[in-house]
Amino acid sequence: YAWWYKDKTMTDFKKGSVTSSTYSVEMNGTRNGRQLYCIVTDKNGGTAKSNTVTISMTSGPVITTQPKSVSVAAGATARVKVVAAGDDLTYQWYLKNPGKTSFSQSSVTKAAYSCQMSAAADGRQLYCVVTDSNGNTAKSNTVTLSMKD
Repeated sequence: YAWWYKDKTMTDFKKGSVTSSTYSVEMNGTRNGRQLYCIVTDKNGGTAKSNTVTISMTSGPVITTQPKSVSVAAGATARVKVVAAGDDLTYQWYLKNPGKTSFSQSSVTKAAYSCQMSAAADGRQLYCVVTDSNGNTAKSNTVTLSMKD
């Protein structure tokens, strides 16, 4: 058995090191979308080539720590954070201020969202969408910022 592979960044197939009937590899962002085929050689030198298949990660990013609602005094910094696992993650926070009916995209693109607490931010709802390099997403729980009396 001779397995050949081509990753998304490669132009040609390359002979791999796997020589068993089963191809097994730990998945990561580089290997996601890898194309594979196998050439089987019998004892007389006859060969057969398998169909080409593509392997990919389907799980996408995983949120390992959800953000938590916070309550802080007026003028203090309210901060919420999401922790996620995956390859080449990006973050996008969405917010809905009190009195609004829908969420809008914020300018915050980091794992943590922070703002100075004010009457305008009291009751603000937030969630984060985490995206990996393959476009897979995970959405956090929605949390609320509130002002302590």
